[in-house]
Amino acid sequence: MAPKSFQRATTGPVHAGQHSEKHQLHVPHAERSRTHRNFGSARHANGLQISEVHKHEEKEEEEVVEEDPIQAIVQRHPIFRGTSTEFRKEVGLNLKPFLVKPTGNSELKTEYAREMFESSLMRPRARVLLTQGKAPAVLNGLLLVHPGEANVFETVYNNLAAPDVEGLPCVAGQEVALGITSQSPFTVRVRQEPSKGFFFIHSDILELVLDRHRADRTMLKNTVYQAAADFLRGWLMRYRSKVYVKLFVNLDENFKNALLNLVKIQLFKAEEKICKEGDVGDSCMFVFTGEADIYCKHAFVGRLSQNPGTKAWESWWGALEVGGSCLNRVASVTAYTDCVIWELSAKAMRDLWLLFPYECSFFDKVAMKHLQLLYPFTDRVSEINMFENCSAEFTRLIRNLMEQKVYCRDELVMQEGDTGDEMYVLCVGKCSVFRGYNSEPLSHLHPGSCFGGLAVLNITRRRTATIKADCVCDLRMLSRSSLLEALSQYPGDKDRVREMIEAHSQSRQATASALQRAGQSEGSFSTQFLQILLDNMHEHPFLPKQTILHEGKESFLTVLLHGMVEVEVSGVHIANVVAPAIFGERGILEPGTPSAATVRSCTVAECMVLPCTSAAVPIIRARLPEDIARLERMLEKKMALTRTQLASPDDMTNAAEQQDKGLFGSCGAAFLARLSHYFERRVYLPDQKILTEGEEPRHGVMIHQGNAIVESQGVYIAECGPGEFLGEVAILGLAKVSSATVRAQTKIVAYTVEASSMQEVLDEFPEERVRLREIMEKRVSKSPSPIEPRASKGLAMKSKSVNKFLKVVVARRSSDSKTDIAPPKVEFETPPEPAKR
Repeated sequence: MAPKSFQRATTGPVHAGQHSEKHQLHVPHAERSRTHRNFGSARHANGLQISEVHKHEEKEEEEVVEEDPIQAIVQRHPIFRGTSTEFRKEVGLNLKPFLVKPTGNSELKTEYAREMFESSLMRPRARVLLTQGKAPAVLNGLLLVHPGEANVFETVYNNLAAPDVEGLPCVAGQEVALGITSQSPFTVRVRQEPSKGFFFIHSDILELVLDRHRADRTMLKNTVYQAAADFLRGWLMRYRSKVYVKLFVNLDENFKNALLNLVKIQLFKAEEKICKEGDVGDSCMFVFTGEADIYCKHAFVGRLSQNPGTKAWESWWGALEVGGSCLNRVASVTAYTDCVIWELSAKAMRDLWLLFPYECSFFDKVAMKHLQLLYPFTDRVSEINMFENCSAEFTRLIRNLMEQKVYCRDELVMQEGDTGDEMYVLCVGKCSVFRGYNSEPLSHLHPGSCFGGLAVLNITRRRTATIKADCVCDLRMLSRSSLLEALSQYPGDKDRVREMIEAHSQSRQATASALQRAGQSEGSFSTQFLQILLDNMHEHPFLPKQTILHEGKESFLTVLLHGMVEVEVSGVHIANVVAPAIFGERGILEPGTPSAATVRSCTVAECMVLPCTSAAVPIIRARLPEDIARLERMLEKKMALTRTQLASPDDMTNAAEQQDKGLFGSCGAAFLARLSHYFERRVYLPDQKILTEGEEPRHGVMIHQGNAIVESQGVYIAECGPGEFLGEVAILGLAKVSSATVRAQTKIVAYTVEASSMQEVLDEFPEERVRLREIMEKRVSKSPSPIEPRASKGLAMKSKSVNKFLKVVVARRSSDSKTDIAPPKVEFETPPEPAKR
């Protein structure tokens, strides 16, 4: 009997023109020979046609040959989209077939187990190629399959697969191979066997190839990074009900959905910098998985994580930046392990706050926790002007005695009219300054600003302004009792503090003297009247050409202490008046009465102002009618008094020159009015540094009284005096550091404006920014020497003309009659009584 294979080959259907072998055995020999001869002649006759048929069949066989899978991968795989041809060729040369070991079926030894679990356990188990959170041991590179087999790999995140979420198909291990993460961010399993097999290139070989194609490296990393971020976003949206965020675990699901729609998903490798201290902070971040370390001034602060045992706020960072408490990053954040970060931009935060104000208030609570965490690193005690000239030991003790006060958004720090004996230093955040019943802030305080210094020095305990936190703020409070305690331990610093008290009380004494001299003809004002005025008036500098009182607008009491002003009525120049002088008495006599004249400063005018909305006005009118009558009689004789204060023609000429030649001489009135609210009075003692060469100045300094010397690299250059504005190049953004050192030669009274405040005002008046920059650029182009020394020389010469007309002020102050207002007591032994509200 013939074999079965032979039977299958011979028992098939017989085609036309052919005979089976069995049939051919019975054909006669003559007939068989004739048949062969006919076939041979036919084959010879059709030889050309047969050869053409063979050629056609060979051509068809060539077309049927399958495409090389390696070439298909490097040419059409989505991971290589956009890369160069040379790079693809090199990858193709190094791409090798790879054998993935199959996983066998589970074996059940007992019949009972086979019957019970055959349907589930007898199926082949899925092969896990990569495990989430672990570095690949064998598969350290790119594992690729043919681009037409998109269902080979299955990506799993947090033990949940998302088959309908699109990622990068036909590839595995790309995040680790390209250095995006050090461990696999996902679990990758084989869903089905690829028909054309697996292909692999090791990460070391890939790195060598990428070193020769840097542009392709960037393209490849961007493709892989974006695909991973898109997969994570799709996974989060699919399983948003299972997404766990400790901070919002009990809040509305609608808020969580809105948050997920606004965040940006980012991946960071271990030891990779997430954000850098000092950079612009325009977003906050949430560590969804992984751990990250916080460093401030190169010191370890804490660790961000959502791991079990951590608090809800310990996985967030950047709430201070997006909440408006600071513009730049207060600390650096570095990934401790591979991290998945949610980034929420400041704009997205504002949009979210409008829709969910209660939920977003949790970010302020997080920011307050961060301020407590950063307490040792946000100290600004060294920037307090009154302690700059004290010993290092005394300053260190003051720093330890100051108490941290964290204020939430819109919380009052102090109320106008209250009493207290504490001073504050704003370390982080932003505060608004209000006076009277105005709903709009007069100015803003920025980090480094000090307020309440007169109270801690016992000059006055009454608050002259309302301070409110615009955002979450970190303030340091120093009470008078703490100051006395520090002075008792370091008696050598008493003289320095005493000099500071005398300098800061100078304006109050000058105001009392001016009021007493003005009212001498009608009898002296009562001590109570003067005390109420001094407790409620505040210092206000006016820049040249700035209007102090507007004709036809509401009047307020103003005492000119230093400088010169011009008076106009109906646009006609009436007189120039030098200090001391009083204007705006109608603000007390008839509140709400418009001013009868326009008073405009010719030079920098140092004034004490009582706002028309002050609570002291109705108190004075109700309790002190005799003083009100004296003030009214004094106003009737004002014109006669004003004539004795008129400046000479030479003084008016000098003042006009100062008006036009100053830095702000060509600026608009609205800009000057806005900027003047940001000036802060500062006192520099002899030999104290105002600016330091090579350091970034925080303030622009306008010298009002006193003289200073300018040095560069220890060499004397020039001398400067009243009218000088220092540090303008840096605060205008034209330079980062000061090009000279400026040191006080005598005691200097100056008005300073912070660089951040200057930028805030310039943002409101962009045309003034352009004008000031043009002025400074012209100065730079005219002189190759540093700007500060050059400006100091010119303004030192001009300051002589200013001092000429100010001599009359000194003479008048020296001849002032004595007042009943005693200077503040400089007592360091016993602390004062506790403040009463």
